[in-house]
Amino acid sequence: MFPTDGNKCPALLAVVATPNYLPYAKQVLAGAHRVGKWPGDYLLIAPGISAEDRVWFESRGILVREYTPLIDEAVWRNLPCAASWHRSALDRLNLFRQEYRRWSTVVYLDCDVMVTGPLHRLASATGLRAARDMAPYLKWQFRPEARYALTARGLNPLLPAFCSGVLVFSTALIRNETFADLVRGCLGDLPVACYADQAGLNVFFARRWRGLPSAYGRSGGTFPLLVHLAGGSLGKSLPPWAKGSPYRAEWERNVAAAEAIDFRIPVPLRHRDHWRARGAEWFCLPSRTELVERLRLFFLARYHEGRTRLTDHYRNRGWYAPLRAAYRRLTTRTTY
Repeated sequence: MFPTDGNKCPALLAVVATPNYLPYAKQVLAGAHRVGKWPGDYLLIAPGISAEDRVWFESRGILVREYTPLIDEAVWRNLPCAASWHRSALDRLNLFRQEYRRWSTVVYLDCDVMVTGPLHRLASATGLRAARDMAPYLKWQFRPEARYALTARGLNPLLPAFCSGVLVFSTALIRNETFADLVRGCLGDLPVACYADQAGLNVFFARRWRGLPSAYGRSGGTFPLLVHLAGGSLGKSLPPWAKGSPYRAEWERNVAAAEAIDFRIPVPLRHRDHWRARGAEWFCLPSRTELVERLRLFFLARYHEGRTRLTDHYRNRGWYAPLRAAYRRLTTRTTY
């Protein structure tokens, strides 16, 4: 099913789903096709997929891949992040394999993403692009006992961090050793990571990624093209399939439309789609909820950073050190 000629395909849109989450993957793919008008190919990475489900996807022009798990189930169950994350979250790392250099650009979407506008401009992205995470600093991607060990690794704990639920990257950054180094780093950080492989991805691409426009942000905003409803990451957002979600009706329409879509036939882009995407990237503002959360986290980070500096200062010198130094200067007589 993968292209075998020497020419690069334009772009690839990928989703990862276990057998229980295949309806959610269908919704994302259908939304990317009928609303996003994606101009490239589609890929489903599905560990443990049945033969019947594989036929359903492949008969509609969706590439299907299944990889050996990157970590043993017994080891995964003993990790702190296993309580909130499934082992299949690590399968998105397979997108950095050499075989995906057949495409010029790869776009990865989580299953809790709603496509609300054209996505064709993502197909020409360069480097690694991602949205800023709601835990916006690198140290907050790790458990408290490991946060200040980042300095010993040559990393600034206050480096900006991205969310791995929406990744856009050019395959030009994939080298022969990229996949092996990335997996090694992510597996090494898993015991102290808060969000599965996201900590390892942030360390691996530290200072090498760029942010996506707010139109592809986590909580939408004005004129969004893509909304990542990360299971209540802001404390108020609901996943699109939940009752009470404003995206529930659109989610059901996408699931129903997936049955009749042939993904090999792209939806033609209209002139207004180009202007809508360009305008959204320029003028889309974060939602009020996201702005409030960003401000709260900004001041919280400043508070914790200042408190840490004061604590380190007093621990090393004592709170009375300045008074003692002044007393010595006043009481020491200079002899001539």
